[in-house]
Amino acid sequence: MASPLDEPLRFLLHLNGELVVPENSLVSDGIKVYSFGEDVYVCTDGNITGWISVCDLQGREILNQKLKAEPMNKVSVTEHHGIIIAEIKSPAETMRQKVFIK
Repeated sequence: MASPLDEPLRFLLHLNGELVVPENSLVSDGIKVYSFGEDVYVCTDGNITGWISVCDLQGREILNQKLKAEPMNKVSVTEHHGIIIAEIKSPAETMRQKVFIK
């Protein structure tokens, strides 16, 4: 509990730009994940192979599907709405991205 006798600079917190952390530090520069309507799109600079897993915020898996070796993959998520987690697993890396499904 604070009192008038406490040192005025007792809780002085010094922050600088080095403490700023991006929300999703696992996002790859070559892979973009976004949603439009009830679909999740995975766009890549090149052709990747791997899997996409879509889970709700409680970790329940909604779907698990193999990615096609194409620059853009579309996955339909018709029965779930709100924020979901799309996890892309390729031989080179694994990344996760939050997306919103209408």
